[in-house]
Amino acid sequence: MRSGVEKRDVVPARTEFVDEMAAQKARAAENEDVHGEGDSAGGSNILMAMSHPSDFSPTTRFSDRAEDYAKYRPTYPQAAIDWIIEEMGLPNTLRIADLGAGTGIASRLFAERGAQVVAVDPNPEMLALAKRHTRIRFATGTAEQTGLPASSFDLVTVFQAFHWFKPEPTMAEFRRILKRRGRIAAVGNSRDYQDAFTLEYSKLIESFSDEAKAVERGRGVGPVAETFEQGGFERVQRREFRHFHRMDEESFIGYARSASYLPRDGAGYNRLRAGLGAIYARHADTQGYVVFPYLTKVFRGDRTTPRK
Repeated sequence: MRSGVEKRDVVPARTEFVDEMAAQKARAAENEDVHGEGDSAGGSNILMAMSHPSDFSPTTRFSDRAEDYAKYRPTYPQAAIDWIIEEMGLPNTLRIADLGAGTGIASRLFAERGAQVVAVDPNPEMLALAKRHTRIRFATGTAEQTGLPASSFDLVTVFQAFHWFKPEPTMAEFRRILKRRGRIAAVGNSRDYQDAFTLEYSKLIESFSDEAKAVERGRGVGPVAETFEQGGFERVQRREFRHFHRMDEESFIGYARSASYLPRDGAGYNRLRAGLGAIYARHADTQGYVVFPYLTKVFRGDRTTPRK
């Protein structure tokens, strides 16, 4: 098995492929003053194979945020979906397990292309608010114990949730449910901390708790590419795709309310709401919108070794 991330020259239309090492060095230098040396939320470690302390309660922490999460969280660029399923055949022939699916934001992107998707999440409140689709089946489970049948899926995906999973049992479960030549993909939306609006928002939310800083920056024990390779996957590659999340004031407030580490009521929420209103007033355009520029980071790996 080869070490490191394989980089290819072909880049889907309207995307930007950023050389991993160069990007890591550039963003680390640019973000050092804001995020701390080597710990940038906008840097290459935003998708990490992480261990998490029990008090972060990843299986229940979004229970009281599910409605805002479903309404206000950003989607993912279509070019990223194109690249994930590249060379896998017709989408309507694929069976996909989307783990940590939440309210099914990413699941729907695959289902709309004709794939059959099983969206798995440990939080029933999140699943209850997922928009139903004829090609999506919703199921309660964790990445470590999905409850799905063995050797049944062409593709396993994780969107904006890989950092909550325990690496070793998760990789074992991926191998168990995948077909012999299946594929895995981990995806995360990373905000652009060189953008003035984004930077001001980040400073505000990080002022509310150390947990906010930890979740924003990540608590990593190893990069995704290494976790994939150690987990028995080959031809590990990475791509980055730029896109934008445009919000009116209601959507901007709702977006912040969907964050599991921010207050939802009381004096703390009142301070947060006032801060968000001030940021919105300073940055809204003439039509009343603010924009988060995102870098969507995608890692994929193929299982080419037959199961023993």
